[in-house]
Amino acid sequence: MKILISLLFFIGLSSAYSQKFEYREAADVFQIVDQLSHWHGTQKEVLPRYWKKTLEVFPKDEELLKSYRELRLKVHNSLKVSEEESIFGSSYGRLDFFSHAFYSSKSVGQALKKLQKKLTQEEIKFLVEFFNHFKSRISIMAKESTLFRGQLKGLNKVAGKQKLKRNIKGVKKFLGLKGRKKTQLLLAWWPKDQKPWVHVQGNFIVYHTHPHWDVSDFDGGYLLEELTVSYLTLMGANNKKNYSKKFLDRCPISKKMKTELILSRPLAVVLGRILPEVGLKRKHFTLEKEWNLHPWVQTYSKLLFPTVQRLQKKRDGIQGLFITQAASACRDLMVLKDYFKAFNL
Repeated sequence: MKILISLLFFIGLSSAYSQKFEYREAADVFQIVDQLSHWHGTQKEVLPRYWKKTLEVFPKDEELLKSYRELRLKVHNSLKVSEEESIFGSSYGRLDFFSHAFYSSKSVGQALKKLQKKLTQEEIKFLVEFFNHFKSRISIMAKESTLFRGQLKGLNKVAGKQKLKRNIKGVKKFLGLKGRKKTQLLLAWWPKDQKPWVHVQGNFIVYHTHPHWDVSDFDGGYLLEELTVSYLTLMGANNKKNYSKKFLDRCPISKKMKTELILSRPLAVVLGRILPEVGLKRKHFTLEKEWNLHPWVQTYSKLLFPTVQRLQKKRDGIQGLFITQAASACRDLMVLKDYFKAFNL
């Protein structure tokens, strides 16, 4: 009986482990230098600006970051991912072996050991030099990040109350990603004067925040919203192309609005904000509140809500009737918008 209890306890810990926030030094350090290098055009410029503002940039920094950018682009281009224009946008968030090595390791040394099987001896030699150099350059950030370890218990408790695990599962199921690997939630350093930021690569979700934060401020709705937008950009090229054509044939709106705002952001608001609040508040839920500051997203997301909720109950999702019904709602909203504009209402 003792053996059975121990075994069940072990299995319980193992299955829950990947569904809770963790702190891995390798992932944190990697995210800092990777964002700092700004090797991809869609990356945020927060850390490069922070670096220039708070630290003196040495010629050696620039030299090593240039070589790192070249290596990252080489790895990224080896994926040979075709990105055609679609209403879901494009992303650099596909999980490559380089990123995976750091996300799945506890230390930078362990990550580099994994990369030895994929990179040349010269490339590994460069990375050793690169990380040894930046170890001292980012020491203040790394020291602050040690605070994350003491916050995990409280953060996971808050995330549990917000039903984060269940809601992530709901997002993945609606988007047809149910069979993917289990989601892993990681923490990474971010400047104190910046709002938290969510970065998604494959099954890894990295929540960037400053270590001097109050875990009770964790916004699971924001994480879910950004997760949905990212997952939509990571859909297969054929799906994105077919869904976009089907949608735009019924609601030709693409030239009038920023790509992300057309459908991705409204759907993300529904899956990440509205539906989770329905689950938490139930009878006390009200749709009449500000879900997003953008007028189109605010209105369209409220129109999409009953459709998404109905399809979820039928265990249907984006692969079924959603695109057709979403396009019809979009067309109706565009007609209404033009009507109000024509009559100055």
